[in-house]
Amino acid sequence: MRRVVAWVMCIGLAFAAGARGEMVVGGGGDQGAGAAPIWFTGEMVGGTRVNLILPENEAGTFVFGIDVARAPIAMTRDGVRTLLVFEVPASDGGSRPVRQAIAEFGPGDRLIGARLEVLPSLPGDGAFAGVVSTDQGDFALLIDLQFPLVGEDPAMFSNKPALLMLGAGGWARVALPDGIDRANEWRLVSMGSVPAIVEHRASARARVWVRGADGSWDPQVWAIPRGVRDVVGGAGGMIVEHYEGSSARFEFVRGEAVIGRGKVADCPVDHSFGLIGDEIVVAGVDRSGSDARLYSARLERDGTVSYSGDLRPVSPISRRDVETLVVLIASAGLTMTLFLLRIGSAGQGVIRIPVGASLAPTWRRAGAAMIDLAPALMSVLWLWPMPEGGSTMADLTMAYGPWPPVTVGAIMFAHSTIGEWLFGMTLGKAIAGCRTVSTKTGRRPTFAQAAGRNFVKVACPPLGMVQAMSPGRPEPWGFSTAVILPNRGGEPGSGDGKPG
Repeated sequence: MRRVVAWVMCIGLAFAAGARGEMVVGGGGDQGAGAAPIWFTGEMVGGTRVNLILPENEAGTFVFGIDVARAPIAMTRDGVRTLLVFEVPASDGGSRPVRQAIAEFGPGDRLIGARLEVLPSLPGDGAFAGVVSTDQGDFALLIDLQFPLVGEDPAMFSNKPALLMLGAGGWARVALPDGIDRANEWRLVSMGSVPAIVEHRASARARVWVRGADGSWDPQVWAIPRGVRDVVGGAGGMIVEHYEGSSARFEFVRGEAVIGRGKVADCPVDHSFGLIGDEIVVAGVDRSGSDARLYSARLERDGTVSYSGDLRPVSPISRRDVETLVVLIASAGLTMTLFLLRIGSAGQGVIRIPVGASLAPTWRRAGAAMIDLAPALMSVLWLWPMPEGGSTMADLTMAYGPWPPVTVGAIMFAHSTIGEWLFGMTLGKAIAGCRTVSTKTGRRPTFAQAAGRNFVKVACPPLGMVQAMSPGRPEPWGFSTAVILPNRGGEPGSGDGKPG
């Protein structure tokens, strides 16, 4: 119920009054396969929401994320984790709070929720030039940091650029490249696993400093012209954006090599982009109409625009949730109907079981059920493999909907009905040494009796539990059947019945 209420409220916020401020997308960092969502800001009246675009989302859709007090100025992603940097004005203390948003996924990479955690703040002075998360750690670049960090010599570190790395004790300065020119524009980007600084020079070629695992910097010349709107790094290269008129043009750059990655026409000015695999995902705010609206576009690897239009929320309640709910409601309805009408539980004054037989104890019946359940479970796991990180039927249901447990029930029903009708036993009962008989004849049940008792077990679990826990009398809702320990002599039904 809370999810439904949250969904309705979030949709209202998403479209009530549009967005304010600049759109920020967590574009850099890990672009690997799997659960690695793009986070983007959606600043609404009264607050800000940081939402997610999941790899499996339909184009132009997003899911709701986390509410924050103000819009972040930068984000960088690293798998399911994204760093957010905020700006507090000097009049309010002049710091840069840092948070990490972590998306939590269940089996089958299904989003369960997200949480926000506090990290040490960055200094509030100096021009902010980017934050990245890489295999080497989290880095932030500040240009002309006016005041030195705690413990640093003011004579050496005042009014100097600073590359900071997040450690156990907070943000600490690490060495910048030797030879980098402070007169040029710098931009910190992630190359997937390593940080890099793009130094835009007056010429058409930028110098890219790639940081090695030992902290050394490798200078390279890349065909990134000065004045590009945005640069998003990834494994193997960078995607650069040129904004011309109302169109966003993207290129893949690796060293001197430049490959066109497509163009988005009529792209709003207020936008940013990130990567999901090989796809470029644009998120922005279109203010051309009377009301601002969220905008999105997707470009395939070959440059084809697969989607361009509104960016809209998707329901947190999936089709699998609805299917599971329908199955549960149907089971509850059947259970109440059978319970209230006492269908299949008509009383008997006298029951018939074979001479020398006794009603089977609960532990034998439970053991037989476990043996019968094993083939059904193996069949279902063959049809629907257990998702990574899962171990229970609930995990299967979360990943695939209600059909795995429904299939287990169907297999159990078919096996038990046919076995008890033809032989008076299932595989599990044969191993456990018990049989099912009709309490009217003392012989194996008819097809209707076998089908009725097994339907109750699989379709109405509460009544099935009552059956299992009632060994001392004929089964309630058992359609005049009972599970017995037969005599070691002949067939069930031989001999006279005994009063019940």
